[in-house]
Amino acid sequence: RVAHHRWAYDRLRMGFSAIAGAQPLMPKRPDGACPAYFPVLVTNPDLFCRNLASAGVEAVRFWRRPHGAVPLERFPEIGQLRTHVIRLPIHPGVDEDAIARILAAAGGG
Repeated sequence: RVAHHRWAYDRLRMGFSAIAGAQPLMPKRPDGACPAYFPVLVTNPDLFCRNLASAGVEAVRFWRRPHGAVPLERFPEIGQLRTHVIRLPIHPGVDEDAIARILAAAGGG
């Protein structure tokens, strides 16, 4: 399971490196990390999520509700991340075909 999460994360990271308007939130997966999902920073989150939903891919907004302890007015970059980071699945059901479908729906093919 850990190996699959890492594999899917790295495949999406490589694929998203060539897609305009969507970039991996982290340029490289930290060594030893086993991510639960793939975070991607997009310029148009509504369109991005609609395109993925049309391809049967569940994309989730990373931080839908702000936390009361974070004063967003003091950290405008947090607001940008909150609204433009989308998390994509990398669970064991995400195979090579699913990776291709995700990338195609995101604008990479």
